[in-house]
Amino acid sequence: MALHPTRQFRRAIGDDPTKCILWVGAGLSASGVRKGGRGLPDWNALMQRMIDDLRDSESCEPAALQNLDTALKDGKYLEVAQAYKQRTRPDQFAAFIKAELDPPDIAESKVHQTILRINFRGIITTNFDRVFERQSDLLVPLVYPQCLDDVDGFRRDRFFAKIHGCVRITPNLAENLILTEESFRSLRSNPKYQTILRSWFVTHSILTAGFSLNDPDFLGLVSDLRESLGNSMPTIYALMRDPGAKPERFRLKKGTPFGVLVVMKPNQAQGPRREADQTVRLAIDTKSTTSSIRISFTDQRLTAHGGMVVWSHFLQQKRFRQQLREVLPHCPTSPNAYDPTDVALGYMGGILCGADKLSRVAWLQSDPALSQVLGVEAIASQSTLSRFFAVFGQKACNALNGLHREAAASLPSLPAGYTLDLDSWALLHEDGQQQGVAVGYTRQGLKPCHRPLIAALAESKLIANYWLRRGDSRCANGAAEFLQQTVQGLPAHIRLKLVRGDAGFGEAGVQDMAQTLGLKFIFVARLTQTVQSLCRHDAVHWQPTEIPGLEVQEVALDQPTRRLIVIRQHLEQRRNAGGKTLLDVPSHRFQALVTNLPRSVDALNVWRQYNGRADLENRIKELGQQFGIKRLCVDNFWGTEAMHHLAIAAYNLCVLLQRRLGQLEKCELNTLRWRLFGRAAVWSRAQGKPTLKLAVHDRAQRSWWHEILAKLTALPNCNAVASLQA
Repeated sequence: MALHPTRQFRRAIGDDPTKCILWVGAGLSASGVRKGGRGLPDWNALMQRMIDDLRDSESCEPAALQNLDTALKDGKYLEVAQAYKQRTRPDQFAAFIKAELDPPDIAESKVHQTILRINFRGIITTNFDRVFERQSDLLVPLVYPQCLDDVDGFRRDRFFAKIHGCVRITPNLAENLILTEESFRSLRSNPKYQTILRSWFVTHSILTAGFSLNDPDFLGLVSDLRESLGNSMPTIYALMRDPGAKPERFRLKKGTPFGVLVVMKPNQAQGPRREADQTVRLAIDTKSTTSSIRISFTDQRLTAHGGMVVWSHFLQQKRFRQQLREVLPHCPTSPNAYDPTDVALGYMGGILCGADKLSRVAWLQSDPALSQVLGVEAIASQSTLSRFFAVFGQKACNALNGLHREAAASLPSLPAGYTLDLDSWALLHEDGQQQGVAVGYTRQGLKPCHRPLIAALAESKLIANYWLRRGDSRCANGAAEFLQQTVQGLPAHIRLKLVRGDAGFGEAGVQDMAQTLGLKFIFVARLTQTVQSLCRHDAVHWQPTEIPGLEVQEVALDQPTRRLIVIRQHLEQRRNAGGKTLLDVPSHRFQALVTNLPRSVDALNVWRQYNGRADLENRIKELGQQFGIKRLCVDNFWGTEAMHHLAIAAYNLCVLLQRRLGQLEKCELNTLRWRLFGRAAVWSRAQGKPTLKLAVHDRAQRSWWHEILAKLTALPNCNAVASLQA
């Protein structure tokens, strides 16, 4: 490697090395200092090994590791070193440093021997290794922190100083090596260090070797000299193979003659371009020709889900994080653990972004800005999410039901009251390995599944309660207790006018519970043999209604307050009629309802009031397909229920968000994703303030977004935003 120093440098030292102090960095030991020509790790390699060590020891969460990988990519070496020190014990830290920087095979180095033969005024190194000591037995280094008390040592001819410490001599490596942000700050604030700087550099030129312009040691030197010497700062001459930045960035002030960095590159062959500088061209067809697009990469913090900031602000208005904190069972003891509310909010945000598995939630870690938009430390990894949900038990899941109560508390009271709809359905799990998965009846036949119960307030479309059950449960198993818990868990101002349920809730126990709770109900009655005999009655027993093709008959039951209403619909006149067909009466479909509504409500109106319950099927479909409940499952039964509760909480909050925006019709999640949540944006810190710039080009669309933001931040009012419906 041939060095051609600039004329300016030769004039500065008068061709006399004794007028120059050499400052040596880690790059000088990066090759040729160990047997076989190998070297010691430079800053980048050492930080990468720290991250790998944390990953191997499993002492750091995957999300934190990803943050460290990002910091390393951005050249934030001190941040990585600080994190490693915080996550290891002092003896582990010292053992790591010795293993990496003090191997037993340090060999003779021609470069280091050449440096020692040059009569420099002194040599200062920020390296911790002992490569120089291996070249000469006569070296007696001045070592940090002891060297700060030996200022006279720096006045000796040809002094050799290890100003950041030594892997063998410095006591308590974890505390005294200058390797982290904290240790750099401590060194720079030391008045003895400032005194030594002045004594070194006011009267001597500085030549550096083994640094790049991104090296923390080099940047620290420049910063220290500026702070200590001001306008007296000398010119720094640097020998660099690859500077890595523009030298002009180190001018103290444009146009001034002092503080200029002069970079001298050794002669070397032109190598291939770095990967970061390379681009790829992809061809695409247009209507008239074939065009090409240049593909490259950016370090900007872009997100495809910038619109989620609306969601995050709404959660802040609802004080949802505080609600979560009250119901989550986690009590982390490690200072490095995620806040449980961050894990839960990241999970819920992942669902709204389209994730329907824990692995897909974790994949959102690759979004550079989503965690900032959601207001969480980071999106948790799949393993962290699995451990998070493994903590839940029955008591904790019952506590999560409190989130649905809080959602219902946001509703106004209705003069006539609300209608409560009940239903059950099957969640198929073909592998059948999770707790509670058992073979039960589904629309696809007997399949391994869970069979949850769900309750919803029909007028508001909010979910009021949810239970997960074994797949082999009968529809009515626990239904009476479920109804009781649902009704007793509603806020005091939510009054119920009616309860509706399908045939699974038509058993006497559920009816008795509804009556005990003082509720009016309409349940589907099973087509037992007795009811089927009523279906076969002659036409004389059927009463025609105002709806062509629909007839009813009403039968008194043993309970004086209850009525059985049988409906038949002629298929020729009502082809889309619901109900069941009897083999011996194929021309009609039949349905039976049991109710305790007063007789002033005629049979046709009972049927009409029940028909609104079908909308709950749409809620179930949306929860299953768009909020991911069909695929969200972990080994722990209660963990699976907790996953579903948080997904339902996200659904309820979406309903309330639309009410907050004045939407007259509820949109499904897919519409919210396309219109609101899925908006590209750039995250930055403009003038030190977090800033999110949404990618909205169309003027009309910007006006719509201004309406959204104004409505969200204003006091509640009756002004509605233009419809979210596509």
